[in-house]
Amino acid sequence: MFYKVYLIILSSLFINFNIVSMSDDIAYFQQTNTDFKEILKANNNRIRKLKQELLISKQKNQYNYIKFCFLGDLINILKEINKIRVLGSFNEEVIHDAALLDRLFNSLVPFSIIPNIYYSLNSISYSLKQDRYVNFARFINFMNPILNFLLFDKREKQIEKNAYKISKYNKETNKTLSGEKFVQYNWLLFNKISPYLVFVLSRNYEKLALNSYNVFEIAKALSNMSEIVRKHFRYKVEMRGLYNYKA
Repeated sequence: MFYKVYLIILSSLFINFNIVSMSDDIAYFQQTNTDFKEILKANNNRIRKLKQELLISKQKNQYNYIKFCFLGDLINILKEINKIRVLGSFNEEVIHDAALLDRLFNSLVPFSIIPNIYYSLNSISYSLKQDRYVNFARFINFMNPILNFLLFDKREKQIEKNAYKISKYNKETNKTLSGEKFVQYNWLLFNKISPYLVFVLSRNYEKLALNSYNVFEIAKALSNMSEIVRKHFRYKVEMRGLYNYKA
């Protein structure tokens, strides 16, 4: 009898021990699960905050790039207006000085591409995800100052050295070139204003697949290519006197 009572008491103690042990385990796992959820929530908040900071940084970078382009275009417009103005000029000194100014401006190419390099480096992280047309436009805009230097600096050097021949030919032929000037002025104005006009309009158009900054980059690339064509025809008109002048 005593032996049976002993077994019953021992069994009760064993069961109670297991119940206590299981209760502790459940409480431990519940606490661990709660801690894990808190850690996961904190990490998600950090990731969300980091994405927001990256987005703000990207938008700021794009906005600064547009401001730089606008400032560069303002300077370029003044220079190009001066070049168009001297078309058909009889004044050797005016032609020479305009060519010299253009060459000085071209010598600043290394400085003008620094913002492009900075913008490109900051765009690497998301450029591979961009539309291929955006990436191509970005490449054109990056190369534009270098292309202008390679294509036109030599011509400006020829004009600078032969300003006398050009002015003499203009005086002998007595052509005002008003028609050519009119086309050049309007072409220049269109090339320089259109990217910013497209940018403003695109910000109010919700159905575009690309954001307004990418639209600006594409419009700017088209504008730069159009500018190269315009300059080619301007040089063709200006250097006519150099090739046709007979002393």
